[in-house]
Amino acid sequence: MEKKEISALNVLVNETDFLSDLPYGFLATDEAGNITHWNNKIAGITGKSFKNVVNQKIWDVQYQMAEPKMRIPTNYERIKRIFSIFFNTGTAFFTAKPIDMVLLNSEEEQMIIQQNAYSIPTETGFRFACVVNEITKYRKLERAYRNVLADALQMNLKNELFKNIQAHIESLSGKYDFDREDTEYLQQLGNRLNDIENEWDKIKQHFNVVHKHFFRTLMNLNPGLTQNELRHCAYIKLNLSTKEIARLFNVKDSSVQKSRVRLKKKLGLKSTDDLFSYLYRI
Repeated sequence: MEKKEISALNVLVNETDFLSDLPYGFLATDEAGNITHWNNKIAGITGKSFKNVVNQKIWDVQYQMAEPKMRIPTNYERIKRIFSIFFNTGTAFFTAKPIDMVLLNSEEEQMIIQQNAYSIPTETGFRFACVVNEITKYRKLERAYRNVLADALQMNLKNELFKNIQAHIESLSGKYDFDREDTEYLQQLGNRLNDIENEWDKIKQHFNVVHKHFFRTLMNLNPGLTQNELRHCAYIKLNLSTKEIARLFNVKDSSVQKSRVRLKKKLGLKSTDDLFSYLYRI
């Protein structure tokens, strides 16, 4: 850490009134690991007041807030050992970069916090200081977004496979003299391979978690948008390429490009406007 940053932290830990009103969580310990600072924001995040934690060891409080499966003696000793090294050397893996941690609040509800930890050199050793933000909602949205992309990719691959299978079925029908029952079965199989509405419903479910008001906003802009057009807009917002969208709709690339022209007109955009940039802002 830069000397200026260390100096600033030394000043901060002595400004109790200022720390209590910070928009992010802040905690600090003395050189022995006893908690000396625990501001209002971190109390709100964890459900633990300053009175609940003052003078407790930082590793004890962290262990108490761990998930039940992590509350085992070996983990407690590991946490204590890591902090022991920190207070002797001023370094630890958690001071190198922001760390995500899964903890439980006072209501035993799971939360994800991100901590930025620092060491403050003193005449007798090192103090521990930490800035904390709760990022539970952000991480859940991030996970949902990854699920949307994964589902879209899976659907893309399925469509490609289905097209190949259907083409093979058609080639078999031309080579062999199937009886009526076999022919009907092959036709039904081909129709089922084309039925991907359930796949779209799954993608839409994840998409709505990340972009709650996207479809509603689009419908307010133009109630005449069809379900396929709304679906196309969602794929564009996911930044899928024209080729990928064409596979998902089982159409040619040129059909996707023509559809985009119609979408621009329905949304009141000029031909020179970028559709992705427009949808990205919704």
